[in-house]
Amino acid sequence: MSLKIGDKAPEFTLPTDGGGTIALKAQRGKKVVVYFYPKDDTSGCTAEACGFRDAMPDFSKIDATIIGISRDPVRAHDKFKQKYQLPFTLASDEGAEVCEKYGVWVQKSMYGRKYMGIERTTLLIDEKGVIRGLWPKAVYPQRPARPGRPLLLPARDMPKRRAGGSLAGRIALLHALAHIELNAIDLAWDIVARFAAAELPREFCDDWVRVAAEEAEHHALLAERLTAFGAAYGDLPAHDGLWQAAEATAHDLLARLAVVPLVLEARGLDVTHDMIARLSRHGDGESATVLRRIYSDEIGHVGTGLRWFEFSCTRRALPPVETYQALVRRFFRGTLKPPFNDDARTGRCRH
Repeated sequence: MSLKIGDKAPEFTLPTDGGGTIALKAQRGKKVVVYFYPKDDTSGCTAEACGFRDAMPDFSKIDATIIGISRDPVRAHDKFKQKYQLPFTLASDEGAEVCEKYGVWVQKSMYGRKYMGIERTTLLIDEKGVIRGLWPKAVYPQRPARPGRPLLLPARDMPKRRAGGSLAGRIALLHALAHIELNAIDLAWDIVARFAAAELPREFCDDWVRVAAEEAEHHALLAERLTAFGAAYGDLPAHDGLWQAAEATAHDLLARLAVVPLVLEARGLDVTHDMIARLSRHGDGESATVLRRIYSDEIGHVGTGLRWFEFSCTRRALPPVETYQALVRRFFRGTLKPPFNDDARTGRCRH
């Protein structure tokens, strides 16, 4: 955007929720927070609005006025404000004239389609109408923060895992699963940060936040089992293949859904039953119980991936089966071979 800190904020007068109007000039003598957002009652915009709502006590301490601006009509603002009990003004810039003045009306890209839209931006304007703070669209990290251990190796350099009957073999198995779950936490949050947009409903974020929370529980349960064996996550090397799959599909939601939940997580459903049986045979019922919990939750995670894959295919008028096959051939480096747990993959079993 062309505006910078120290510039005079462009003046505007806009219709608002409740049938009123608001003029920036009328706010002289007060601090004003103006935030531009793409669309009412969508996942990211709802989270942002509720964040401002919940921080109102802090804004009140500095006597700051908050104004949210989008292209939504006033009637949409009225519904949005009432639904989430938003205690600040929502202004309607249906023609995008004010958005253009502030440099937030930009070309965007979604599913390979280019279009014009609002870039999420927040400004702090002082008592004299001068911009004192400017926060363009948040930039998410390309790679999540990681603990100092484990040592990450290419998959080809990973030591061969020992047989599951020995203590060392069980530790190696649980360590590998804990590493998978840590990556699964990052993958769930990454799909929210990278792909949640005005075009997706709030339920998209709700679903993946739930997935992230469950993956965190799985990691904690596995870490507890490692501790019970006198070990800890990070003691053994691990490979970086899961995050490499995220990097390979960072450009497209459909590709991410096809590869991560519908191949990698679904593959976990194919092999977990055998791991549970082996642990049980060797007398490790507690670890087997943890894997049963993970197995049950992962059926839901695969279902979540399938639901949003089909949603996105419908939106793009693409055939789901053929699209899935093409994306897997292009972006999945491994091979798919039996056995396949068809009941779990389709959500017909939970144990």
